[in-house]
Amino acid sequence: MLKDNPLHIFSERLSSLLEENNIKKADFANEIGISPTTLSGYLSGKHCPDFETLMTICKKLGTHPDYLLGMSTNKLQDPSTFSSQENELLKYYKQLSENQQYFALGEVKMLFKKGK
Repeated sequence: MLKDNPLHIFSERLSSLLEENNIKKADFANEIGISPTTLSGYLSGKHCPDFETLMTICKKLGTHPDYLLGMSTNKLQDPSTFSSQENELLKYYKQLSENQQYFALGEVKMLFKKGK
């Protein structure tokens, strides 16, 4: 598969995001409502998701479709698409000192791990 092939870019970036976030493939497939086999097809570059699934993937990973499709190098979701709760959380986080931010991030990660 060619490196500039959109399916290759999508599969590489999706795989990287799952690894960076320590998300197990089977868990992720379950969370977004697809089979592990379907996710494997995305990760191998054999298949691409439909629009609704693509948007679900982006929301779960906090990224933008343009990033996954190779049209942007910005991994992060556009802040204008955040919910009011997400914006409020970010507002308070930015007001914390660097040490407090580090602590808060650790607490959020622990909550996330407990929920799995």
